This record gives sequence, structure tokens and C-alpha cells, in this order.
Amino acid sequence: MWSVNEVEERLREELDFEREGNNSELASRDLSTLGDRQLRRGVYIPRVFWNETAKEVLTTEWVDGTSLVHPQQLTSEGWSNKDIMQRMVSLFAFQIFVTGNVHGDPHPGNILVRQHPENHRWKEPQLVLLDHGLYVRESRAFRRQYAEFWRAAMLNDKRSMKRIAHSWGMADAGIFSTMVSLKPPQLHGRMPGHHKSATKDQESNARTHYDKQMELKARAVAALRDSRGLPPELVFVTRNMNIVRSNNQSLGIPVNRVQILGQYAALGLRLMLLDEAISPARRYSQVHGVAPHRDTILSRIAGIVSAEWSYVTFRIALWVANVGMTAFNLWGRLQALISGQPFTRNADVVLDEALRKALEKRLGYTIDTSLLTA
Repeated sequence: MWSVNEVEERLREELDFEREGNNSELASRDLSTLGDRQLRRGVYIPRVFWNETAKEVLTTEWVDGTSLVHPQQLTSEGWSNKDIMQRMVSLFAFQIFVTGNVHGDPHPGNILVRQHPENHRWKEPQLVLLDHGLYVRESRAFRRQYAEFWRAAMLNDKRSMKRIAHSWGMADAGIFSTMVSLKPPQLHGRMPGHHKSATKDQESNARTHYDKQMELKARAVAALRDSRGLPPELVFVTRNMNIVRSNNQSLGIPVNRVQILGQYAALGLRLMLLDEAISPARRYSQVHGVAPHRDTILSRIAGIVSAEWSYVTFRIALWVANVGMTAFNLWGRLQALISGQPFTRNADVVLDEALRKALEKRLGYTIDTSLLTA
């Protein structure tokens, strides 16, 4: 499988400390040149001392801070979990959808929180990102397709989801979209060759459930049988997002992670579409990827209008989704207030649980969620 070779190559690169130093400087440059003001102030990457660095040793600036491994200490120091997670999710969404240079190991031990050194008037958290040995370089074609898939999932554009999934070698777009949009795939009810019994309703219902379970198993096996078409970047991007999800949950889910990721997906897609519309030497083709192309001024204007329309519709879909999740959370809080029980089941938790239970019910075995954040 391609994934085995890709993972092995990335792990070997992690042992090269000169490469790690270059990764950290690239990430720092991305923040300073492409990041917004909040990201530039909210994230810091320690400087590399190249005179004392070689392939076998890395020497960087020492930075004091509190590790995300100790959430209770962060609380005792007066930090807001919402401020911390807002910066963290924004940082990695920015890398995934805007720069294409993605940190491959964003676990809590690689993130420190400190007071912003230039602010002496009020508490302003600044994240310090460590351990830049494992990075993935997304191709432009993958980054665009991944942002387009997020847009399609938000707009429920099944045709686009199917097109992208097929281009990645996923013959079953329903299985793949389940992983991103958190919606169970549509099942046909029964497998060929199975017939429901007409004698007992209970036996009929059991047979129907069995048929659905076996159908999804067969679809999952078929979808994962040939992974050669899957982009190599996908496994690392998915791992990054799952670790960030786990970090958000460990701090009590203070932010809407999906909303932030969607906002940066919209931004990244807009920037790429505008670049393709303006630049005469680079265009994106669904068949050939990025390819040289010449356009008239009128077609460039049409490309700019199309990019802005895509961005606006994407943001509207995100706004509608956010309203729905906010209403769900408010209703949950009201029910908790009336019942006197603590509010712990917000929309993010419910979506994760719904996806996990749907897959467990149909695949027939329990999913160990710790594997997603390892």
C-alpha cells in the first residue's frame, strides 16, 4: 500500500534535524506572510540556531510556557480554553487549506501556552508550536480538491463529492463522504440474493438489519481494497484533524471546530480560484490538475466572479450550519437547566457519537476512538 511507504518516508525525515529546522522556519514564514493578524499574534515558533544545528542535533530558542498536557494548570493560570482552542484550530486549518505545509504531530505535548511577550496590560495567550520534524507538503491539486470537498459537504453537493471521491480512487463516494460530512451513507436495504421472510415481522426486521449491515461491510471492503488512487497527503491531514479534535474535546469543546475548519477551507479555495483566474500561466483542470492555459480578459473576470460566488455561497452554508448547531446547543443547555443536569452533549459530541455509533452498528464491531488520536 502507498500509505505504508509514505508513512515510512515521513518518519525517516523526522530523524533529520536540519529538515526539522527548515520545516519550522517555513511554518514561521507562512505565518508572517500569509497569516492574518490574529494568527501572527497568537502563534509563535522558536528560532533555530543554525551554527549549533546539524542532521544529528537541533538547537532552538528556549521558550517558557505551560504545556497543553496540563489543562488544570492552564485553568489555574487564568487562561481561557476558548482562546487557546480558537488559536490552535485556526493554526492547523490555516496550514491545511491555505499554505499546504501541515504539521503532522499536533499532540498536546507539542504545544505550549504563554503570555504574549509584547502585551503587559491584559492576559493574551500565545501558542508556541514545537517539534516540526513530521510535516506533509500538500500538492496544490490535493489542497484544492480537499477544500472543494468540504464545500460540497456543506452544500450537500453530492455530485461534486462523488466526482472528487472517484478522482481519489474511492468508487463509493457515500462511504468517503461519511468520514467528512458525518452523515451515514444511504443503504439500499438488502443485498442481492437475500429475501425477507413473510411469516414473522420480527424475523423480517432482523433480516433487513442484517442485509444492511452486510451491504455496508461489502461497500467498505470494496472502497478500501485499492488505495493506490488516494492522495498520500490524506492520511497525515486526517491524523492532524483527529488530534486537534481530541485536543478540543480534552478542554471541554470550547470552540466549534468544524466551523473554523470550514472558514479556512472557504478562504483557501477562494485564494486558489482567484490565483488561477488572474495568473495566465496556471489553471486547474478536473482531468489534468494544474496546467498551463491562456485566457481572455473577459474569461479572467468571469473567473474572479466565480471565485467570489463560490466563497459567498460557502460562507452562507457555514453560517446556516452554525445557526443550526447554536440552536441545538442552546436547546441542550435549556434542557440541562430545567433538569438540573450538567450540559455535556453539545453538537460536536453528538456528531462524533452519531458517526461512531452508525459505523459500529453497521460494521458490526466496536470502534476504538483512541486509534484516531494516536
